[in-house]
Amino acid sequence: MDNNIVYKVREELISLSDEKYRDFHKNLCPGVENILGVRLPILRKISKNLAKDNYIDYLNNKDLKYYEEIMIKGLIIGYIKVDNDTRFNYIKNFIPYIDNWAVCDSFCNNLKFTNKNMNEVWNFLMPYLSSSNEFELRFVIVMILNYFLTKYEQEFYLHPAASRMHHAFMSGLAQHVYEMLKMGSAYCDLYPLVNRDLLYAGIILHDLGKLFEMSYEQCIKTEYTLEGLMIGHINMMVSMIDEASKELGYDGEEVLFLKHMVIAHHGKLEWGSPKEPMIIEAELLHYLDVVSAKMTAIEVALRHCEVGQMSDRIPMLDNRRFYHHK
Repeated sequence: MDNNIVYKVREELISLSDEKYRDFHKNLCPGVENILGVRLPILRKISKNLAKDNYIDYLNNKDLKYYEEIMIKGLIIGYIKVDNDTRFNYIKNFIPYIDNWAVCDSFCNNLKFTNKNMNEVWNFLMPYLSSSNEFELRFVIVMILNYFLTKYEQEFYLHPAASRMHHAFMSGLAQHVYEMLKMGSAYCDLYPLVNRDLLYAGIILHDLGKLFEMSYEQCIKTEYTLEGLMIGHINMMVSMIDEASKELGYDGEEVLFLKHMVIAHHGKLEWGSPKEPMIIEAELLHYLDVVSAKMTAIEVALRHCEVGQMSDRIPMLDNRRFYHHK
């Protein structure tokens, strides 16, 4: 293997590192310390160039020192022109390198070949569904989300889940859905009466209407749209489910259950749900939504205060403060 290309790319990455962006990105990826601070568009450009003729040496390289090198390796797999068996082999070898959400989501988002090869992709993903590894499971979930959300892919991965109450940051909606899916998987194992497929579908779709309820300009400003103010994300999502079912020519009771789950996911009439949960999956969906929202709100507050200090008051937790202990 020719290591020259590997070290040449490493030197280029070091020269392109941005200290301010590195510090910013480290805050987005807690625990990841090997970040140089090179922006994703630059990494994509480098990856595309390598994918033209130098990708074999780079993909076979196991000496990955920096976060950006791992990101490039993953991106190349999506850009190269190879048969599916070869690509699946590269994917299989890359999955153990995934140790944070950013690499996972960027990698999955770049595997465009899945749109036309979903049956093969599904067969490849099946063994990972039972994995106990956090990022193997996230890989599967994000790949499935990609399949369902191709139409709104870019918006979904950038959009916050709210304007201020919870997950009110870039990619907050995707993180919220991921957290709920991961918790939902554990609850399905505990309670076999829960229809796993129905629960997962409800989790994925319950807040998708927020893509249209709120505008998110340049990853900075979140504002409610006129449609969002007058109709709301719950009603929007019910309409989208109706449209999709008509388009697919399917009107089974699952469509009714899915609409009910979206309608009831706030849990109570006074919390904005037109109906309270009437099926077990809707009840569980509501609790998962609440846990994800509240725990993330606490985490965000604690990250903004020092160990040994009290956090600021958290609006969605009755304005309580939390102590940041060791």
